[in-house]
Amino acid sequence: MAKEEELSKKLDALETDYRKEKQQIEETIEDVHQENRVFRREIESLADYVRYMAKKEETTEPETLQQAYRFLQEAQEEGQMVVKRTLNKLDDEQEEQRLSYQKQRMSYEEDILLAGKERNS
Repeated sequence: MAKEEELSKKLDALETDYRKEKQQIEETIEDVHQENRVFRREIESLADYVRYMAKKEETTEPETLQQAYRFLQEAQEEGQMVVKRTLNKLDDEQEEQRLSYQKQRMSYEEDILLAGKERNS
């Protein structure tokens, strides 16, 4: 009986740890999405500022304005790539964590069943 209780406590601890780690990854994913929204708003704000300055200075050189927009577009694309890589990494980490948890949980459950059989024998 003591072995079953010990294994049951280990299983509970495993479940608690899994939930904490899962929650932490989910919060990190949400943080990445929030940072991405802020970044996109800042890029849009910079684009508005470029338009404002071009109008204020009455820039007649469309190449300069196009270059500024191109830089902003490249920055936005690079930001999106960083976000995508980060989210993929977090998804992989979450999946790895889930598989590890399931494997350990099954092992503990099998050990609990074996301990119960041994006790009843």
